[in-house]
Amino acid sequence: MESTAERYIAFKVSGYLLALPVDAVLKVIACPPELRSNLQQVGLAQMGSRTLTVLNLHSLFSDRPTSGGQFLLIAKSDRGDLCGITTDDPPNMIEIDSEDLRDTTHFRLPERWKPWFNGVATLSGNNTSTTILMFDLDRAIQAETASFSPQLALAAS
Repeated sequence: MESTAERYIAFKVSGYLLALPVDAVLKVIACPPELRSNLQQVGLAQMGSRTLTVLNLHSLFSDRPTSGGQFLLIAKSDRGDLCGITTDDPPNMIEIDSEDLRDTTHFRLPERWKPWFNGVATLSGNNTSTTILMFDLDRAIQAETASFSPQLALAAS
């Protein structure tokens, strides 16, 4: 069976490496200060004439209040929803071979993380192994907007 590599945008949040398919990512900008300091787990931001759901994954990985990252990754879900994700570092494009992808059932993820991820990739090289959580934007938006009342944060375009 021949494996195929696909392109992803990898980004770091609270020390974890996450990835989205490259086609889902629209742009990356410096995170507006008001989103870094005021964002809870989920919120809304006005970006020009568009409103997007902003996910603070830092709060997913921590039990205590935390601020967002330095960058805002803007992505589009399969349903067409715009979403912003605060990240610690500028994202990178990577290729992941299909044989390196595993279902989340093969890894011990905390229960509260499961709706956010649809797979895990393990990349090996130079005597190191890197684990990447495959972020599921549609499931994350659905899970979080159902359980949290969004906080309105206004951001400059």
